[in-house]
Amino acid sequence: MQYQRITPKSAMQVRLHAKNTFTVVMVVGFLYLAYLIFFESGDGMPEIDVDLKDVISYAVLAVEMGGHAVVKVNEEKSLNAAAKGLTDEGKEELLTRADLISNHLILDILQRFPRLQIVSEEKASEMSEREVEPYRSDNYAVWSGVKDILDTIPSRRLQLSDVRVFVDPLDATQEFTEGLTEYVTVMACIVVDAEPVFGVIYRPFFNETIFGLQGFGVVTSEGRHISPVETDKTVSKVVVSRSHAGKVKEVIEKVYGQKMEIEAAGGSGYKTLRLVNGTAELYLHTTAIKKWDTCAGDAILRTMGGAMLDLQGLPLRYSAADPLLNKKGLLATMNAPNGSKPVLVPFTPYEWTYVRQLFRSRRISEVKECITILAMWISRTGEETPVAISCSHVLLEAIHADLLSEGMCESERYMAIGDLRSKHGFAIMRFVNYVNEMGQNTTVLRNMADAVAVFGIPKRVVEIRHAITHQTCPDISELRSVTAFCLEWLWQHFWHSDSSKAMTSGMAGISKTTADLSEFGPQDGREQQYVTTIRAFNQWRKKNRNVEDVEEAEVPALAALKQHLLHDAAGFLECFVRDGHLIHLPHQLKAAKWTTSAADEYTIPEQLQQLWQPVFHVIFALKLGAELIGAFFLRLRESHLKADSKNQITAYARMILRQFADAELFTEDDWGRVLDSLLPVAKHFNRELIDLVMIRCTKLSRKRRKQVHSILNISSPALEPPSTPKSSMRHQDGDASILTTPDGGVVRTVEDLQKLMKRERASNATGGSAAERGGGCGIELCDAEEWNDVPFGLTPDQRLETFTVVIEDSAARRKRKAFDTAITLDD
Repeated sequence: MQYQRITPKSAMQVRLHAKNTFTVVMVVGFLYLAYLIFFESGDGMPEIDVDLKDVISYAVLAVEMGGHAVVKVNEEKSLNAAAKGLTDEGKEELLTRADLISNHLILDILQRFPRLQIVSEEKASEMSEREVEPYRSDNYAVWSGVKDILDTIPSRRLQLSDVRVFVDPLDATQEFTEGLTEYVTVMACIVVDAEPVFGVIYRPFFNETIFGLQGFGVVTSEGRHISPVETDKTVSKVVVSRSHAGKVKEVIEKVYGQKMEIEAAGGSGYKTLRLVNGTAELYLHTTAIKKWDTCAGDAILRTMGGAMLDLQGLPLRYSAADPLLNKKGLLATMNAPNGSKPVLVPFTPYEWTYVRQLFRSRRISEVKECITILAMWISRTGEETPVAISCSHVLLEAIHADLLSEGMCESERYMAIGDLRSKHGFAIMRFVNYVNEMGQNTTVLRNMADAVAVFGIPKRVVEIRHAITHQTCPDISELRSVTAFCLEWLWQHFWHSDSSKAMTSGMAGISKTTADLSEFGPQDGREQQYVTTIRAFNQWRKKNRNVEDVEEAEVPALAALKQHLLHDAAGFLECFVRDGHLIHLPHQLKAAKWTTSAADEYTIPEQLQQLWQPVFHVIFALKLGAELIGAFFLRLRESHLKADSKNQITAYARMILRQFADAELFTEDDWGRVLDSLLPVAKHFNRELIDLVMIRCTKLSRKRRKQVHSILNISSPALEPPSTPKSSMRHQDGDASILTTPDGGVVRTVEDLQKLMKRERASNATGGSAAERGGGCGIELCDAEEWNDVPFGLTPDQRLETFTVVIEDSAARRKRKAFDTAITLDD
């Protein structure tokens, strides 16, 4: 046997096959390309556009397919009902075989859209295709009945991530097990940005389908368009759930007496259809209810101009951030005037009469009792409280605070002035805004002074309101005078009438939605117009993120936004910088996978900057940069500002000030106003940014800048921690221990002031002279919390222009009189 010797050269030879090598390179290349597309972009997966019309078609097909399966299961008498848990009221909640099969078929159809968010009453079942297949109807037969109608729906492109579908595979399961099949429905609802835009309700045992799309209308499966039944032809009946009809009957009788008939019925979908066909006027549910039970009916009612609200008067929302269980009850109707929300009256006739007796009293006990009753009314109806009542409440609270201050000693009353001014100021702002909302009754916004003048409100009141909001709060005596005027106006125009006349006179300020389908039509409140415009722009921008050169004329939301800025820049910007609009809420940050930081290096994400870029362009084109910065700084003065909000606000302010420091967008006066509003919140920024603003204030002398630095050193230690001179020493001056600097300068401490106050009180008690009392300095100890955000040396009602810091050599230090507003510091 011969052995061949293996050499190192022969062992190391590797031969590459050209075809295999090319295949490997191609596979690696495609994998790398997929990585760049799906992961390196940061989004995980690319956005998918979908036509709403396609989703609607599949939703209709799905509910009819599920409904046919429900009928087949019922014919087989194989319900296999079982308890799946308890409701919030402790009642057993049933689950049948029909629920599971219908749910399986519906999800199977809707899941043909990848990544579509589906919210169903039942979880994805473990039933096999073999078990479900006998109940699967012929797709074409089901489809052909409504295909021609669905083809008439206009196309609308949406991002799939903005779309959610709510599914109830079998509504009224309890009634289904009892053989009450007239109550059974199958429902699906399409939600876009938390609003239900499409709903379909299918009655499988009657083969009836009704669906509604906002802007298109409500249509039956036969193609018949449904219009709301006239009010006088609608049956005066309230449909309620069979499980708690007795409790609801008590509520209805208290409100309507014997005028309304009550009918117990099963299934939320069925009760909604009763409103649609006019055989009932109200649908009332007083306990918790799941949103897949209400979504489809809510969409149909909204389409027809009706309303479905919780018992606090608020529309239901269906976003991922909102809970699936509505614990606030439900009230639905088709006959709300002009599509508005029903008004919940917060008082009884006796309470109204009693409040009228107390309203003009100025006895402290009666004012307090009146405030308590009004607060009770507000708690009953929440945000649906008539604005005239909520305005009366805050105005009387200011009066009550005034009455309480009359029993205080002089020093306590002085310290309470700031709180009194805040209460009066807020009440006056609320009142003027309320009257202004009533005056804005056209599509073109009016000047606030003109809008309120028609109601007899003098221009001076509007000027006081603007001074409270944007300038220095006026003197307390002026505020008291305006508050008294506001209360008297409310008495003459609202409280002087009986309750029925007052609530229907238009002066109540009850919120109503317009019947106009335009996004930017007239609305009751200017602030509500701002919110609507901002939301409309946000929705448009999310669908057009890559559009850079945006023309105002092409985007109605942007044009409306510009009009708001022209008429009330401060009011709009105040709304714009709130949480939930420009400033993201925690759940919005979490959804976008963004985090904030208090570090000076933190910047707003580029995607967010790009989202709001057209709005910023309009703001700066109108030369409103200083007003925007002022709105940011005003928010920083809020006492309970969340950390994430503060971080975003400071980042926006830093970004704008640094980017436009060398541009000509800010005038000299603008920079002065920026500095004026910056100083009270200087602790949130570093010295570099403050210096950047001061340098742009060319009229600010070097001496003045040095004075401002001295103020900041004292009032904001975080900006520049003061260092104690090593050579400083204490020496005894009578009974006071005084800290001195090397050149003889004297530094007084809080302890020194307290001793001086004791000395003054002792001197007053013995009738000493002014000289013995410390030169009549009149120093009193104040509450530090009251002055927390006030720069050192200023009082809450002073501005930077009214304060002077005189820096002199110690040898040339001048003599100062008592209450001199200047502070002398060593150079």
